[in-house]
Amino acid sequence: MGIDDLVQRIFEERAVFKEQAANLVTLSRPLIALYAVNHWIDDPLKLSAAIGVAFATDGLDGYLAKKFGKTDLGAAIDILADRALEFIVAFAYAEKGMIPSFIPYFF
Repeated sequence: MGIDDLVQRIFEERAVFKEQAANLVTLSRPLIALYAVNHWIDDPLKLSAAIGVAFATDGLDGYLAKKFGKTDLGAAIDILADRALEFIVAFAYAEKGMIPSFIPYFF
């Protein structure tokens, strides 16, 4: 059973969820980042893993959008979610002194 078969089995009977699956994954991206910086800012390994997962959702939502259909809303929130993730990470790292404080303002 490949990934396509698994995804199809999960979503085949949930038409409404299937139409919005990519959007839901997209919206999870900044939420994962917020959770990570609030709970693991002092643990670089956990923080890096969570931020990696958040960035990986960008590929997952793209896959789901191609599989089940793209929406105009999805295209707009994908860009916003990407920028939100970058801002959250950059400002959290600057606040913690992990990067120079002026760097987030160049995003």
